[in-house]
Amino acid sequence: MPSVACHAEVLEDRRLLSVTQLVADINQQAPAISYGHGIVLDGVLYFAGRSREAEPTSRNSFWSYDPQANSGNGQLSYLGGDEIGLENPGKFVIVDGKIFFAAGSGSLWQYDPTAADGAGELTKLTDILVDRASDAVAVGGSLYFRTSDFEGNFGLVRYQVAEQKTTVVWTMSNSIHPSDKLVVADDKVYFYLVAPAEEFQLWQFDPAAGEAGTLSMVVNNLKHYTSEPNLAAVGGKVYFSADDGIHGMELWSYDPEGNDGTGITSLVSDVYVGAGDAYPSDFVVLDGKLYLRMRNGQTSPMLWSVDPSLDNAMGGIELVSDELLWDTAVQFHASGDSLYFLARADFRNWAMWRYTPTPEGSSLPAKLEMVGPKVAMSDVDLNASLPQHAVALGDAIALRIDDRLWIYRPESNGGDGSIVPVPDISGATKSSSPRSYIALGDEIYFVANDGIHGAELWRYRPNATLEERGPELVSDLFVGASSSSPTNLTVFGNRLIFRATTADGLQLFQFDKTTGVVTILANLSDSISDRWIIDEGKLYFSRIVQDHVELVFVDLMAPSGSGSIEFAGVLPADVQQHPAYFAAAGGKLYFDGIDSTGLAGLYQYNPLANGGLGLIARVTAYAGGQVLPTSLVSLAGRVYFRGYDTEHGWEIWGYDPEANDGEGSARRITDTPSSETFDPTPDQMTVVGDVLYYKVAAHGPNASFQLWRYDPHANAGSGNLSQVVELDGYWRGILDLLPNDNPLAFDEGMIYFSVLSPAGQYEVWQYNTGTTGQPELAPVVATKNGLDLQQLLPFGGKLYFNSSAAPFGTEMQVANDLSSSTWVQFAFASEPSIAAGTVRAESHPTIPVLHEWDDATGQVWMTLGDDRPSGPFNLSIRLRVDNPAFADLQVQSHLGESVHINLETVDGVRFYKLSLANLDLSNYEPGDQVLLADVRFLLNDETASWISMQGEDAYPQPTANHGVSVISAENRSSDEAILYDRHVPGQFEPMVYDANDDGQVGLADFAQFVSNFGRTVNATDPNTYRFDYNRDGKIGLADFALFVSKFGQRKPTSVASSFSSGLIEGEPITTSSVGPTDANPFTHWHVLSDMMATDLTLSTNSVVNTDAEETVEPTAIETAMLFYRIQPPWDPKLIDAILQEDEQIEVAADRIRVSHSLSDRRL
Repeated sequence: MPSVACHAEVLEDRRLLSVTQLVADINQQAPAISYGHGIVLDGVLYFAGRSREAEPTSRNSFWSYDPQANSGNGQLSYLGGDEIGLENPGKFVIVDGKIFFAAGSGSLWQYDPTAADGAGELTKLTDILVDRASDAVAVGGSLYFRTSDFEGNFGLVRYQVAEQKTTVVWTMSNSIHPSDKLVVADDKVYFYLVAPAEEFQLWQFDPAAGEAGTLSMVVNNLKHYTSEPNLAAVGGKVYFSADDGIHGMELWSYDPEGNDGTGITSLVSDVYVGAGDAYPSDFVVLDGKLYLRMRNGQTSPMLWSVDPSLDNAMGGIELVSDELLWDTAVQFHASGDSLYFLARADFRNWAMWRYTPTPEGSSLPAKLEMVGPKVAMSDVDLNASLPQHAVALGDAIALRIDDRLWIYRPESNGGDGSIVPVPDISGATKSSSPRSYIALGDEIYFVANDGIHGAELWRYRPNATLEERGPELVSDLFVGASSSSPTNLTVFGNRLIFRATTADGLQLFQFDKTTGVVTILANLSDSISDRWIIDEGKLYFSRIVQDHVELVFVDLMAPSGSGSIEFAGVLPADVQQHPAYFAAAGGKLYFDGIDSTGLAGLYQYNPLANGGLGLIARVTAYAGGQVLPTSLVSLAGRVYFRGYDTEHGWEIWGYDPEANDGEGSARRITDTPSSETFDPTPDQMTVVGDVLYYKVAAHGPNASFQLWRYDPHANAGSGNLSQVVELDGYWRGILDLLPNDNPLAFDEGMIYFSVLSPAGQYEVWQYNTGTTGQPELAPVVATKNGLDLQQLLPFGGKLYFNSSAAPFGTEMQVANDLSSSTWVQFAFASEPSIAAGTVRAESHPTIPVLHEWDDATGQVWMTLGDDRPSGPFNLSIRLRVDNPAFADLQVQSHLGESVHINLETVDGVRFYKLSLANLDLSNYEPGDQVLLADVRFLLNDETASWISMQGEDAYPQPTANHGVSVISAENRSSDEAILYDRHVPGQFEPMVYDANDDGQVGLADFAQFVSNFGRTVNATDPNTYRFDYNRDGKIGLADFALFVSKFGQRKPTSVASSFSSGLIEGEPITTSSVGPTDANPFTHWHVLSDMMATDLTLSTNSVVNTDAEETVEPTAIETAMLFYRIQPPWDPKLIDAILQEDEQIEVAADRIRVSHSLSDRRL
């Protein structure tokens, strides 16, 4: 067999010295800027995007790209984002040379590119009181947004630009499916609804009718049952897709001028004749015509046009081309005189297409042509992602591919077209996305993409010299930028066995660590199994040949270069799919299989049976339910697997081939308790020594992570099962951090596992199998991105894993051994003003919980190791603060002779450099954790709230996403880096009573509480969690009392606040009813019953005065009378709405009498 020489490409050393340290930036290619969608104004693209590699966050900012700037090379500019409270801009509209758009949390913004002497100016106009905007149009100096609120209701909001006035035109409950599209015809706004029973409704808003405009339903007698109706306006008509129950899904129109001006609805044409569905879709308007896709009986749609002025037999519809446009891939847009769309060129490729209609007065034929080269769907650079959000940009087209901004120029490259990405300007580099970590001897092997060679095999030598350490490319198996994508990395002696794809197809390779040579062992087919196993020097896997499944092997002990695939046996005829799992025990192979009846079982291959020819047979059979074996492992001659049966659900089973007088038998090992809210599944079975470990995790109200051990040798061989770890409130997370059939990471008796903490932080914990102690948090491996922890490899006393830390993208990181090292940590503290020089007793202190409205105290700690400075030295620490809520940093106390703070701001992110001069720690011992400085973050008065609770489907929890991190620590006296913890421990709990996040608990918050009063907390109504303050499952009087106790509070100010002092947010306060100290309209309730006879004073002073007009003796009664005297401007109906809970209410002009049932109530 041929050999491929191993060659090494040593990368530039770009490592950072931290507790979690970057091994190397493997992929140093500049990424393209992330691109959501945008709009073009004066040849410049304005869009929502983000520097994805530099800041792995889901929030987009506002950017621009000018293709003509920089001598035609293009220029990308950052215009604004989180630092000014702008996130996720969208729904761009141009009015009078300005760009208007909606952003996250329902705010409306304006960008004027000509303001500030041409530098441009970004302005927040108003909050439009919605969660999100789905579409926007402009009519007569006003903007219209189709919106949705936090309760899932929908509406139409108008913003009058000149008056700067917002009006809710229309609202509708969430029982209907609203239009995400708005269109304008003759200065009227149209949108659709799909009501219950699939009723299609077309609505019209006429802003010129009446004083405030008129809203009316103009179509309501049709149906729509596909995912999304289409809507477009052209030639004064509105076109849409609908079904009248006779003609199927076809193209319809509404003409507001028809029928003598009363409007008329018409079927444009029955394109798919009869009851068949034409499925009109992808509407786009070009030069007064509507272009769209429809079917006329063909299996795939074709391109059609509609000319409203054309009077033909099909209502103006014409077939543009009978070439089939593949279902899955069309994005239409108009550019110049042509229509561009993106579609599959065939089953494996996509391409840009162009349709140029016949110019008016010309005899030239219309042209439909593929422009630009075909691009393979599997191309790694495109990540099998079809282009989206294409917009015309001069003679080019801006489009989104794999979430990035690309520019397509149809006429370049000799008319063949070219497509190039727009590079990010952040200085970030692409991710190499390392995966499949495995240790071979004293080296680590993995798969990564350096942006030059594609995804290939790499190695890292942590114990070598810096020059030889790497990482380095082992071999470019698929030469060039294409990827061989090695998988199934398996160690066999001093060799690494894997499979990869080259230009010749899928092949089996081995890498010999001794010789450094990669060798092809065998050519494989696409029909082999995803898994394999090595036993007795043979590599076993399965392949499908015609109508049966074969078990085959490659003899790894054969002379080098003589490898071939050999036949082992045919699986039983009723097993017609690959095994998913393999295990070897006692010289036999075991694997899963499903027969033709759907019954799953465990199968055995005995190579010595049948006279040495081998025998494959099913070895498990169960009465009482199907058992599906998965995740096979072997231990002490037995096979253990996860199995499912109808009685017990998922549990761990064991098969003993020697039981039952050598006939073999299986038994269930575990019986994991479950409930309606706790349904755990044991998985990730791992053999450490001669003991089986596995984990159990469940989420929800009873979230828990558990680690269990099963010792098959205990109790005279009958086994013993015990729980060794339980972390309440922790669970594995929605993200599949480690597939459930992968083993837990372990090394030298230490098990590592990743969990999601109650604070939403992904953490790695370690458990020493040789002790009965509690688990410890592994050396500072914590991240908000669960994907960082998909790859864990303990090796040589360190933990290797992935991290998406800026600015390198996702690369290999290592958690350093801190047992003898000096390192620095910055942490938030719940107890401020601890004296500098204090030695912390706990090695792992409890993570503090602070309040959103409080100034935040932070502490700089240094853990002293054997390498601590022996004498006075100067220390500098750099903090990155990406949270606008923190205004400034002040030092409360410190060690050393002096302290200095330097502040630098880059793109809205603040970088603080804290320097301590002449610091002397010689009197402390190794292992001491010494407080070096106590600091305080002052709150920003302009930031009312920074912990959002909108749309949560659980009780509000403290967040660890506070935006503060350590980015460097240095001994300035020796110019040596010091290990530091990038992660900053600390959680912040939200001010739950400030429902609208404006920095004060006022009437707007009370109105939201009222609208939720009496509701039962449930996941289908997620906002109810926010108002159940006592967390008893119901929003009742106890929650009302808690709200009253907080009413009038506001976020403290460190300087003069910009907030209104009134209780009615955003409106002037009437001073006649409220004195200087009047803050709370709820003062005094008098409640008498058999269970309570007490005055409950909730606060001071009054807008609402209450007094008891009757005396009720505290005897055995079940009803109490509460009387509330109301002063203007309070509406009795408002108080009525508060108390709709098992009571009888009488409302008078200035008084409410409420009769409550108190037999089972606690207030």
